[in-house]
Amino acid sequence: MKLRLRWREITPSSPQGHEPPLQESKANKARLGNPYQPAVSSEFFRSSNLNHRFDARPRWQSCQRLNVRLNNQRLVAISTKALTDAVAAELDWLSDSGFRYLRSVHQFRRDDSHGYSYITLNSVTHNRVDYHVAFYLGVRCDVLETLIRQIRGDSSDLTHDDRSILHYSVNTGPTNHGWRQPLIGTWTLRDSSELTSIAETIQAYMRHVALPFLEHNKTPEDIRSYLMDFPGHTQNQFPWRQILGADVLAGDQVRLEADFEALSTRYAKFVSHLRSDFETFYHAARNHI
Repeated sequence: MKLRLRWREITPSSPQGHEPPLQESKANKARLGNPYQPAVSSEFFRSSNLNHRFDARPRWQSCQRLNVRLNNQRLVAISTKALTDAVAAELDWLSDSGFRYLRSVHQFRRDDSHGYSYITLNSVTHNRVDYHVAFYLGVRCDVLETLIRQIRGDSSDLTHDDRSILHYSVNTGPTNHGWRQPLIGTWTLRDSSELTSIAETIQAYMRHVALPFLEHNKTPEDIRSYLMDFPGHTQNQFPWRQILGADVLAGDQVRLEADFEALSTRYAKFVSHLRSDFETFYHAARNHI
């Protein structure tokens, strides 16, 4: 006895079991175009991704593929913490210049005769893909900052947040208008393997820009001169306090008046509250000479 097998063609108009036939719709267009595609259950539709009319895969498959892509990215991904630690390790030679690294505040700090010198690491990301690293360079001249507090009538103690002069390395480089020099001051990378390619330029920046900047600005006179001559190099919030404070320390009334006149022209377009602080500090400083 011979058995004859006959394939039955299942079309969208042929019901199967208790399920109703597929209806002409935008979501079903891809399946209705294939006469040999079996009708599927409503449960399949509920668990399928129908946002794209040519993608009827179950959601778990789409999520699975997405997780694979994310896992592949995580294999080479970095974090701001890991980047900061790696850069700090590249700069361990700063200990030869008297700096010690404080990991809790991401900062190289040196105790000087005038106060402190600081190199603070700043690692950020805005999209968790591109990571940026830069540095805050600063000096705290204790005698100058103490006088500024006295002029302002502030009895609080100095802290490691006080800066007599401050520079943020993002604001320097070959194309920067504030401080144009050949070495860049900010670096961007996407994975840890790129650190080796930027390590050399970071160390060059430290040796030829950062350390000379800190060494040059130790005394009140040095800080005043730098703030007067290179205003675009620094990011002091109230630079007139250090400038006029140095004049008071020098006991030079004539220079105090001259600096006030020069700064009045420079700050002519300042917003009112900063202009007010500048003028108030000047009048208070005159009483301390």
